[in-house]
Amino acid sequence: MVAADIDRAWLDSWTADDDFIAPLRPQFLVALEERIGAVAGNLDAVLVASPLPGTPEIALTRADDSAHSRVARAHGYRADVRDWTSADGVVVLGRGVAGRWETGLEEHRNGNWR
Repeated sequence: MVAADIDRAWLDSWTADDDFIAPLRPQFLVALEERIGAVAGNLDAVLVASPLPGTPEIALTRADDSAHSRVARAHGYRADVRDWTSADGVVVLGRGVAGRWETGLEEHRNGNWR
């Protein structure tokens, strides 16, 4: 996920389909730094929130046998991989470095995975 006020066409020029590493490569980070006038720091994020009341707006279906490329990649780097799908994307959860829980997600929008 790239969370920055940047033009979508510019971002797309740096990222190819199914290339999940592109936004983490030094070349991209340097270009992004220059584009937004910032300096890259740590790439990890810890996001915490209380559950929202009611039924989630997106119905997720447990799909531990998904052939999605993000799920396949997770199996190569993580243990205890679990995944869920919806019409809008895929969510992957697994144990990474030192057994910590890590998550990945990908959105399906306008016929493309992002």
